[in-house]
Amino acid sequence: MSKNTKWVQPDQIDHESSVQIQKLCAELKIDKLVLEILHKRGISERSKVISFLGPQLADLPGPFLMSGMDHAVQILSEGLQNNQEVLVWGDYDADGVTGTALLVDFLTGHGWDVRHHIPNRLREGYGLNIAGLEQYAAEMRSETKILVTVDNGISAHEEITRARELGFRVIVSDHHQPPQSPVSADAILNPKQEQCNFPDKNLAGVGVAFYLVMGLRSHLTSIGFYHSQTPPNLKILLDLVALGTVADLVPLTGVNRIMVKAGLEVIRKGERPGIRALLDKAGLLDTRIRGEDISFALAPRLNAAGRLGQPLVALSLLLANNTARARLLSKKLEQLNSTRKDLGESVQINALKSQTGQAEDRAVVMACGDFHVGVIGIAASRLVDQFNKPTIIFSEQLDRQGEKRLLVGSGRSVPGIDLHQALTECSEWLLRFGGHSMAAGMTIDAGNYASFTIALSDAIGRQASHASPIRSVTIDAEITVGNLFVIERLQDLQLLEPHGQGNPQPIFRDPNVTVRQLRTVGANNEHLQLTLDRKNNSQPLRGIGFRLGRRCDEIVTGDEASMVYAPTLNRFRGKETWDVRAEDIKVSEQPPVLSE
Repeated sequence: MSKNTKWVQPDQIDHESSVQIQKLCAELKIDKLVLEILHKRGISERSKVISFLGPQLADLPGPFLMSGMDHAVQILSEGLQNNQEVLVWGDYDADGVTGTALLVDFLTGHGWDVRHHIPNRLREGYGLNIAGLEQYAAEMRSETKILVTVDNGISAHEEITRARELGFRVIVSDHHQPPQSPVSADAILNPKQEQCNFPDKNLAGVGVAFYLVMGLRSHLTSIGFYHSQTPPNLKILLDLVALGTVADLVPLTGVNRIMVKAGLEVIRKGERPGIRALLDKAGLLDTRIRGEDISFALAPRLNAAGRLGQPLVALSLLLANNTARARLLSKKLEQLNSTRKDLGESVQINALKSQTGQAEDRAVVMACGDFHVGVIGIAASRLVDQFNKPTIIFSEQLDRQGEKRLLVGSGRSVPGIDLHQALTECSEWLLRFGGHSMAAGMTIDAGNYASFTIALSDAIGRQASHASPIRSVTIDAEITVGNLFVIERLQDLQLLEPHGQGNPQPIFRDPNVTVRQLRTVGANNEHLQLTLDRKNNSQPLRGIGFRLGRRCDEIVTGDEASMVYAPTLNRFRGKETWDVRAEDIKVSEQPPVLSE
C-alpha cells in the first residue's frame, strides 16, 4: 500500500441498534462482532441476518423469472426428443469453461449428442466466429441443429445471423451488458436484459448456464420425461458454479452467495475427478476449501489454459470421468500455469521499464512490444495495485492477413471508474472492445494510439477528479489482535464467507500492537514478515504484510504500532494455523489518515 493510504472508519453503531444486536447475539448464539459487521453493511433485520449467514438453495428464485427461459427450454426439449445435435460454444476463461462443462455434463447425461467449442484466444479471439460455425454446420448431420452460447454471444449480431442461416436454432446464455439492439437469437438468457424480471442481475456466465439447466429439468419433469425415475440432482453441478462465479469476480451476494456456498460444500466432498486432481496440484486436497482458495489457487490454473491458447485442457479436466485421466490433465494444466507465471512476470517487468507516465496522469496506458496477449491482463492488474489507476497494456500484433499493425489491449480499473463506460465514450478510436466496469479488452489501429490515450484520459476525467489517487482501506471494527484471535470468534467470522466482490473480508484495526520481530522477505524485499505480541500471555502471532517491505525502516522492534489487518488461515503440511495479514501498519506516534 502507498504511504498516503487512507484508513476509512465505519459509522458508529447507535445505542438502540446496539441493544438489538445484543438480543440477536443471545438468540442466535453468534459472536457480537459478526452481527456488528453485518449491521454496518446494511444487514440488520433478523430475517436478513439469518438468510445471509445460512443461505439455502430453497431460497433461489425460480428459473422462469428469467426472460427467454420458456422459449429456451422448449427449444432444448424438442431437440432432445427429436435427436437434434447440440453445439455448446463457450468462452476460454474460468467462467466460460465451467459453464461449458456444466451444460455439456448435464446434456450428455441425458444421452444427447453434444459438441462443444471454446475458441483459441490467440487464433480466434473471443466469442462466436463465422468460420467455426460454418465448419460445425458442415460436420453435423442434423438438418436442424441447436447452438447454445455460454458466457458470450450477447453482442454477436453477424455471427448469430449466420448461424441461423446455417440451420441452427440459437440460444444465447450470457451475463455481459446487452447492446441497445438485441441479437436475432431464438432465445436470449441474460438477467441484465431490460425486460428481464429475474431479481438478481449479477450472475456469472456459469450461473446463467446453471439456470438454463434448472429450467430444462423443470420442464422435462413437467412433461413426464423422467417417468418413474428421479430427476437429476442439480446440486452436484454447483461445484462448477462456485468455481466460475468466484473466478469471474461478480458480487458474492444474493443468488451468487447461495450457489457458491452450496458449491463449496460439493467441492469439499471431492466427487468430481477433475476438481479433485486440481485440488491435489494446488496442495488443497482434503482441506476445508474457501472462496479465497478458488480466487488464488484454482481459478488462476483454469485461466492459464485459456490465456495460453489451450482452453480444452481445462475443459477436459473438468469433464474427466476417471482419476487417471484427471491426473494427467491436471499435470498438463500445472505446466501451463507455470508458463503463465513466467510470462506474466516478464510482461510486468518490461511494462514497468516502459512506463513513462506522470503522477498526474489519469490512467496508465502503455504499448511496448509483442507481449503475450494471454497474460497482459494479469500484468495490468498488478500495475493497478502499484499505481492505483486504471491501467491498459497493449501488445503489438498483426491482423489475420499479416498486413496491418494492431494493438490488442487488456485493461483493469479501480473502484469508482467504470472502464467499459470510458471505452464507450472513446469508441471512435477502437476497432472493437468489450468487458465490464472493472476489466475490459480492446483492439485499436496502431496509428490511433495517441488519439485513443487522450480520449481515454478525458473520459476517465469526466468520472473522477484527476488528483493523485489515494488508496483507501475500509475498517469494519477496532479490536486488538489478542482479542480477535480467539478460536471461537474466528470460527464465527467464517460464517461471513465466502468473501469477494460485494462481501469483502472484514478488516480490523489494532491501535497499539507491539511488534516483536520484523524483516523483509520476497523478491526485492517487497513484503514484511512480522511477529506480533498478543498481550495476553499467549503465543505470539505471525504476520505478513504484502508490499509493505518499505515499512521495515519505520518501525522499531518492541515499539507499538497502529495496524490495519485481517485474519488469514495458513496451511502447511496438513496443519492449519491462523495468522495476521497486515493491510497497513504505521508507528503509533504518527496517526493514520482517518476518514469517517
